[in-house]
Amino acid sequence: MRTWFRNRPPGGWRAAGLTHPGRVRPHNEDAFGLLERPPMWVVADGMGGHAAGDRAARIAVAAVVGAVSAVRRPGPEALVAAVEKAHRAVARDAGADPVRAGMGCTLVAALAAGPRLHVVHAGDSRCYLLRGGGLRVLTRDHSAVAELGDRSSGLRHVVTRAVGVALEAGPEYTWEGVERGDRVLLCSDGLWGPVPAGRIEGLLRESSDPLSACEALIEAALERGGPDNVTAVVAFRER
Repeated sequence: MRTWFRNRPPGGWRAAGLTHPGRVRPHNEDAFGLLERPPMWVVADGMGGHAAGDRAARIAVAAVVGAVSAVRRPGPEALVAAVEKAHRAVARDAGADPVRAGMGCTLVAALAAGPRLHVVHAGDSRCYLLRGGGLRVLTRDHSAVAELGDRSSGLRHVVTRAVGVALEAGPEYTWEGVERGDRVLLCSDGLWGPVPAGRIEGLLRESSDPLSACEALIEAALERGGPDNVTAVVAFRER
């Protein structure tokens, strides 16, 4: 699945997205969405081991895209509200059928508004920024490993915040000033887990456009076994 904006929307951003089930999982529980006006991108990863994780991811992405597109000039408050709306939508759908009880997803969304990039997330889906001399992670993983420092196998994939099931602390918000030439990556842990940060940086830097960057990143994850669903959304700021 791919989405590609060939023109140059307001703010000078071009964006593309690509998702793949990987080489191990029987189906894809990731989802992504892109808005052209305003430039906004979102990635969701259905909770592994939970009922209907793929459904949760799709509902969450649709809710975020719909909520942001309905606001005339969205800013950080609108993005946070959109993720909270997604949380309620997933929880409501899960409550409608016992088979879907407990479904949820991690989620990261980024909105380019004027001179700033606003980022909201819950879980361990990440937002990266490539600028000048290096690649930085703008998000902080909401996971047992990141927050408790416990790297035991039993807690390796435990997330402490998720849309639909565990968002009592709310989504986390951060922002970053944007510059010409910035390259932004939103991805699920199926990418950043198997692919080293240095390889991600190199592929983002070498790619001529967002779509080729997505393709190269997905292929890198597959070359390393594709142990999970993998999704990449990449945006280039050209002016």
